[in-house]
Amino acid sequence: MKKQGLKNILVVDDDQNLLDIIREILDHTYNVYTAPMGYDALRIIHDHAIDLMTIDFLMPEMTGIDFLKEIKKFNDHLPFIIISGHLPEELLKYDLFCQSSGFLPKPFTIQELRDLVANILKK
Repeated sequence: MKKQGLKNILVVDDDQNLLDIIREILDHTYNVYTAPMGYDALRIIHDHAIDLMTIDFLMPEMTGIDFLKEIKKFNDHLPFIIISGHLPEELLKYDLFCQSSGFLPKPFTIQELRDLVANILKK
């Protein structure tokens, strides 16, 4: 059951283990929704008021960039964090990467995730 008064975070990643880990890290402070694919995440965004997303860059069926293009069609202001094992320099060729609220390289620490999420939601 989701807790009232908490910010809603959507975590999109095709790695179920990572989804579970991020949920465990953030679930005490935020309402955390998870989706293993972009299409699942789109349904969640339509059904819930999401305050922040974390998005894996490389996913099957719909990449993180394709997912963001779909989101931008109806919500141009939703903040998002890109999570990727690729270097930021490799991702700069994608315009939507440059619009991200943050970048978290894989692997990351619990504290890096918590700090980045908290700083973005303070804005």
